[in-house]
Amino acid sequence: MVFLLSCLYLPQTTSFLSLPTTVTTVQVQHNRHRLANQAPKIKLAHYHEVASIDEAPFVTQRNETIAPKSHTEQDGHSSVNPLQSLVNQQDFAHRIVNTFEPRKFRPASKFLANRHVQTISGSLLRDDNTCRYVNPKKTVVYSPPWIDPGINILTSSLLRKLQTYGKEHSSTAAATSSYWDTRERFDTPDHDFFDVDFKYANSITTDVARASSKGIVIVVHGLQSNSNSSLVREMAQACVARGFDAAAINFRGCSGTPNEGLRAYHLGFTDDLKQLIGIIHDRLAKNNPLTENATTSSKKTPPIFLSGKSLGANVVLKALGELGDSVHEYNIQGAAVYCCPFDNQRNVNFLLQGLSKVVYNGNLLQSLKSMALSQFERFADTPTAHLVDLELLQSCNTITEFDEAFTVPLFGFDDHLDYYNQTSCLNFLDRIQVPTLICNARDDPFMDPVYYPWDFHCDSLAGKSRNSPIRIVRSDHGGHLGYMFHDDDEDGFRDVVSFLPSELGRFLDHVLECTEAAEDSMLSFNKDSRDVFPTAETSSGAVERSQVRRKAFELSSSFRANEFKPPRSLTNEHLQTISGVFLRHDPSCRYVANGIGVDVAFQKGLKLLSAIPRKSDVFGDFWDRRQRIDTPDGDFFHVDYKYHSDYHPNDPSSKGIVVIVHGLQSSSNSSLSVDLGRAFSNQGFDVACINFRGCSGEPNNSLRAYHLGFTDDLIHLLRILNSSQLKPPPIFLSGFSLGANVVLKALGELGDNAFTSYGIYGAAVAGAPFDNERNIKFVQKPGFNKIAYNDSLLKNLKETCLRQLERHSCSKEAKTLSHDEIVVASEISALESAFISPLFGFRDNVDYYRKTNCIDFLDNIEVPTLILNAADDPFFDPSFFPWEKGCDSPIGQKNLSPIKLIRTKHGGHLGFMFHQRSKEDRDLQAKEGVSFMPSELARFVTHVFDGRAGLDETKTINV
Repeated sequence: MVFLLSCLYLPQTTSFLSLPTTVTTVQVQHNRHRLANQAPKIKLAHYHEVASIDEAPFVTQRNETIAPKSHTEQDGHSSVNPLQSLVNQQDFAHRIVNTFEPRKFRPASKFLANRHVQTISGSLLRDDNTCRYVNPKKTVVYSPPWIDPGINILTSSLLRKLQTYGKEHSSTAAATSSYWDTRERFDTPDHDFFDVDFKYANSITTDVARASSKGIVIVVHGLQSNSNSSLVREMAQACVARGFDAAAINFRGCSGTPNEGLRAYHLGFTDDLKQLIGIIHDRLAKNNPLTENATTSSKKTPPIFLSGKSLGANVVLKALGELGDSVHEYNIQGAAVYCCPFDNQRNVNFLLQGLSKVVYNGNLLQSLKSMALSQFERFADTPTAHLVDLELLQSCNTITEFDEAFTVPLFGFDDHLDYYNQTSCLNFLDRIQVPTLICNARDDPFMDPVYYPWDFHCDSLAGKSRNSPIRIVRSDHGGHLGYMFHDDDEDGFRDVVSFLPSELGRFLDHVLECTEAAEDSMLSFNKDSRDVFPTAETSSGAVERSQVRRKAFELSSSFRANEFKPPRSLTNEHLQTISGVFLRHDPSCRYVANGIGVDVAFQKGLKLLSAIPRKSDVFGDFWDRRQRIDTPDGDFFHVDYKYHSDYHPNDPSSKGIVVIVHGLQSSSNSSLSVDLGRAFSNQGFDVACINFRGCSGEPNNSLRAYHLGFTDDLIHLLRILNSSQLKPPPIFLSGFSLGANVVLKALGELGDNAFTSYGIYGAAVAGAPFDNERNIKFVQKPGFNKIAYNDSLLKNLKETCLRQLERHSCSKEAKTLSHDEIVVASEISALESAFISPLFGFRDNVDYYRKTNCIDFLDNIEVPTLILNAADDPFFDPSFFPWEKGCDSPIGQKNLSPIKLIRTKHGGHLGFMFHQRSKEDRDLQAKEGVSFMPSELARFVTHVFDGRAGLDETKTINV
């Protein structure tokens, strides 16, 4: 049945994946609004000039949108503390989204819950009223007990569709276009245009600005869709039924009329949407009689809401993030989107797998190629046409190749990875300030189900404690833009539109009611809103906690890191990685003279080759003492200490203690652990290096040892350090690779308790993995990485697992494991499915990777934190780095992120060797006896220690 559906789906030219080929408007008003006469206040993106067409600059977007400043910022002063305002605005929005009660989507049968049935039915059958809501108990279609009733329900719907297909197909254009009341055309600054279709709640009046309307909802369609798609019309219908006007924007070239340039739009193209927001806001403010004689009364104008599907959802969320707190200047009060992609790169790769590749990828790619070739033919003689790789465009077999040939060069991105990273809405979510609902299905065949970090950020305890204005509702079923055949037997609920548009319309109505209630109570975004939402949790500790966060942000952002500069001949990522393992103990390899030649580089390479067979990685004489610590579950781990003073561990001259966490298959005696210990000791700190269970040279007591996110022993050690002295010293954390993941995850788990209860003042880590599953796949790809790293690491891990299994073969845990699966495992992921996942209670390796990713805990870190990573790290997928924007950019600064992220161009995995220094600097570094990366981490910890007075003040205030 799914196959038959696919066959029907593929040739559809009116589906949501198809490009409209004819003009289908009835009432069209071509009112061209030149920005010179009616300029919206929203500033569009900055552009780089590439060529010129008829004296009009051809521009390429570089994703550097600058949100307009508020009036107080423009005046040069502000009467409201920006941090206080931010906390209150997000708190207000957070209370709204958390008082909304979503309905549960229930497909009428197991068959109808299938992701592909949902997806394709949503495209083919949405206009059929009998397919939106179904009651299997009352259906007139008979189904034998042994047959899923959904099969007959779907079959009868398809038969009706086939019987009326010819008639419907011939009248589709007129039927769909007649829905809208009017169409307007708007010119853009780069001499193109886009069309917008309007539907008014009061059909007697065709004016956007009317007191009778609750406001206006701007609806953004998906890829290769338009305002006449059934789902866009249903969304507009849901809004109109609740008293809102609706405006459906058509991306350039999607309204049925070809646009006037080779460039049209892309996954994150927000310029036209923001231009429309500015125009509509100006109209509403100008025409509304309530504000006719007012100068700053935007709150009395009808509000603006945003909605979008699929690509449109990505565009809406990205636009809201780019605007930041300027949304209030334009009276944008909320947003509701569905089937939102968070990570474009991951989803494009996922679309190339299984049935999704057969049914969706091929159809979508063919539609995109037809559009692009048609555009290229029309503009082949323009100066911009040479940017397109025509040969690759004609032969491309994947969406990635299409983007490399067409989208990337036209819009000025570096490559498809840069394109996907810059357009992913995930990188902009942390700046959204209005109540926002995101409805997604777990079984969406267009989205990778593994990666969903904002489950944690937006709709969990961490999200609530951070007053997130985003509410994620993630249903078990629904497919991509499906949500058909909802079983209404339980609640009897039926709407004039299908389930999903109905939910989004309800949410927007809920937001408006709550906002009006707050205004009626003389409350605003800068005042407490507890009286309006008594059921929501209070935010009494939000401002106090934000004081700690602000001080942490100030300390992190004021740190000035040194640039890592190896000679060009020694920048190779594999040379850096392997040298960091075998040559770190060699002072001549840590730092080299400026302008080193190829001959010296060749000598370093020979030294590396000679060191590999006789590698000595033991530095046992560095540590002063070892402590064995028993754990609550009957096991133990060792901690090695290095004291700043030669006399005793509690020397008052010590600045504090730094806890180091080593990497996978490492220990306190690895060269990097010792290098870190020496760097912190040189700066005046005591050092404690924790050895994970079984890593100290002595086998542990149980089959279980540790994993990528195992924080239990680290937190246990922190409790001991705090209870061992009457006045505990300041504690700092450091780690590398797996240890960095554990440190960041532990800080996120502790939240504000890290500082207030455990006395942790800061952290500095290197080689931090953000997405464990993505990185494992990257290392396992055929090539040098797999040969050099994956196979060697797999061999060591397998030996460790088999040795543990043999030692504890009589234990209960051993009986749950398969010796054969461990032996035959040919990849790290297979080994972890056979050993780690069952031992630690994970469902499988996918569940294991998801629950141990440190990225899902970063937003809850409250102490100054440095993360030092290399862009060329051969262990990590370079395409995924979302916190580049979240931690170390104006976006991060806006949210006062305490995380300082430094991503060097070179360094490999934990390498950072052969750093160029002058002779004087090299002599100084030789005395310290540490390499570049440990030196930087120690500098950051010292920087935080020197500025700790501000953190201590907040602790005193909170107490």
